[in-house]
Amino acid sequence: MLWRLLLSELWRILILSAAAVVTVIAFAATVLPLASGELGPLTAIKFMLLAIPPMLQFALPFAAGFAATLAYHRFATDNEALAASAGGVSHRAKLLPAAATGLVLAIALAALTNLVIPRFFRAMEMLISRDAASLIAGAIQRGESVDIAGMLVRADEALRLGPDPASGAIDRLVLKGVLAITTDSEGDITTDVIAERADVWLFSRRDGAEDTTIVSMRLRGASWWHEDEYGDHGELDPRPIAFRHGVSSRVKYLTFFELRELLRNPDEHPHVDGARRRLAAQVSSWLALNEIHAALGVEARLSLTRGETDSLTLRASGIEPDGERWRLAPDESTGKIELHVRQEDGVRRRHVADGGWLTLQVDETEGVTRLGVNLQNVVTPEAAESRRASLEYSGLRLNNDPSPSVFQRSSQELVDSIEPVERAGAGEDSIGRMRDAAHQIQRQNDRLYRQVIARHHERFGLSVACLVMTLTGAVMALRLREGAPLVVYLWSFFPALASVITISGGKSLATGSLALGLFIVWAGVAGLALYTLIVYLDKRRH
Repeated sequence: MLWRLLLSELWRILILSAAAVVTVIAFAATVLPLASGELGPLTAIKFMLLAIPPMLQFALPFAAGFAATLAYHRFATDNEALAASAGGVSHRAKLLPAAATGLVLAIALAALTNLVIPRFFRAMEMLISRDAASLIAGAIQRGESVDIAGMLVRADEALRLGPDPASGAIDRLVLKGVLAITTDSEGDITTDVIAERADVWLFSRRDGAEDTTIVSMRLRGASWWHEDEYGDHGELDPRPIAFRHGVSSRVKYLTFFELRELLRNPDEHPHVDGARRRLAAQVSSWLALNEIHAALGVEARLSLTRGETDSLTLRASGIEPDGERWRLAPDESTGKIELHVRQEDGVRRRHVADGGWLTLQVDETEGVTRLGVNLQNVVTPEAAESRRASLEYSGLRLNNDPSPSVFQRSSQELVDSIEPVERAGAGEDSIGRMRDAAHQIQRQNDRLYRQVIARHHERFGLSVACLVMTLTGAVMALRLREGAPLVVYLWSFFPALASVITISGGKSLATGSLALGLFIVWAGVAGLALYTLIVYLDKRRH
């Protein structure tokens, strides 16, 4: 009878307080994206509803402690606890409903944080990122810059036109008075564009289990500057860029089983995959250069393709390094460099040059090797303009491009391939770049391991803390029966708050030092448990 009384009182207060606390926290989480223009009014309501389950991980422990405090404080102030003790009921028996409630909540919280909450976090992220038009328009209206199609764009005005059935776009924007720039890795401006307006289209696409938004932009009335060159093309079409939803570098969006799978296959993580691709690019570049050296050294001929149909044949005796380019050595038989081009329509052209360069670049995103040929003092007998100072072909591919097969290798396979490459006679610079990329892979793997382990311990630490916080509230209520309910709750609230802070802080610290971070995570839980035990022993002794 006593247990039924305490359980009914405890769960009644628990449900009411948890509902109130989680609603307030979910509303607070919605205010910032709503105020910044990332969410519309209707989307904000949906976002708030999605935020309720994730906020339970913070609301449940404190609601449980609050409910235990009020239920047991009423139990103590009405002298029911004293009567139960006089009737031979032990303190442990009186605390059993609180312990059972805390255990149930701890198991439920462990299931929520490991299986349910990460999915809602992903849904919240996707809800914001899918409404890309609102994000862009809101940022422009606030006078901020926004990244569109790989360019940092600022405009005087943004108009949202909605879906465009003619192009199949899910949304369309018109920007007026546009300034767009691109920067290099060091933050220096490489391209500067001024345009009267920009049309932005957003297309939705689904790749397997991933939702993707394609952002395409066309600049009209544009004048540009790029690496000390000026131009006025009128229209510019930057390369479209894809945003994938549900693929996040943050492990908090992954469930327990997804985290375990990520440890088995770390290449799935964007940061590790980026490091793997950098190493694959270095290996592909060396293999491509080897193939070029072999082709020109044996046959003095290199076969290339452009697009799907055009084929090119470069005749030279070899290549020599010249800064970031490769100087072409003339064919020994003719003393010239020749480039034979056969187009899809059957047109053939032969370019004869006194000199030239070859450029090589591996696209880390697409996993292909792209070549460029620049010829100097060119004679083209078949063309109307037979003599030119220079002629350039870009976007060329090797017939046997090694990059696709290299980019399919795992990070470990790529790291293992460095030693054979070194034995094959690769230069110190190439080997140095490969080893730097391999070290970056190892660093990313180690960091990912620490993040996953820290996330596991944080989730289970919060679950155990929920059990302890429930007991802390009940014990403090029995110990301080003469105090006001709020004062009694504060005696359990602040130690519980310190425990939650140390759990979160330890998780963050574990990214750099795993042992120290995990110690702090569980030290907070152990400290709260020790505090509760001391109060309980003091109460039992008196």
